[in-house]
Amino acid sequence: MITLKCGGTPEGGYGPIWHLALATGLRRGELLGLRWQDVDLTKCEPHIHQSAGLLGGKTVLGPTKTKTSKGTVPMPVGIAEKLKTHGARQKEHRLVVGDVWHDHGLVFPSEVGTLINPNNLIREFARLVVLAGVPRIRIHDLRHTWASRRLNKGIPNVLISALTRHGRVSTTGIYGHADTDMLREAAERSWEDMRDDSALHR
Repeated sequence: MITLKCGGTPEGGYGPIWHLALATGLRRGELLGLRWQDVDLTKCEPHIHQSAGLLGGKTVLGPTKTKTSKGTVPMPVGIAEKLKTHGARQKEHRLVVGDVWHDHGLVFPSEVGTLINPNNLIREFARLVVLAGVPRIRIHDLRHTWASRRLNKGIPNVLISALTRHGRVSTTGIYGHADTDMLREAAERSWEDMRDDSALHR
């Protein structure tokens, strides 16, 4: 597991984006396109409706990777608390930068409120990987890490498939219906596992 530290904190300049990625398996574009209006911090549920990516060298919002990518992803209570803190800090930052801020309602915006260029996030992640002294991996590999760790902890394929919102049955094996309570329990189990990992400790 990578020790995600930057500037003396595990979060760096992007807030708890790495925690959310590791705890939910969200894709890079889904993380960058996430808006506050799509996050229910009370129910601990991010609702995925869009994705951010590059088009003609410009960062834009667009549809999710597949139709099945849209949906609600259970989020551990611990991650919801981190997002609340992140939101408060974001409001403070907006006051500091003043009119420079362009409000798009993004959970993980740039320093001026706009969409983060995916390449910037990739470069930051690569920097953290080098600092951690681990083999080179991609941001998307966090999603694979999330799924493999869940399998190793005994979480059924059916739950992993539902949580990752895969469009093809063959992607994770058995695919079927899983109710909300089962998904939430799996999400909490995932977070408890990661809280025991020193890579996520402050």
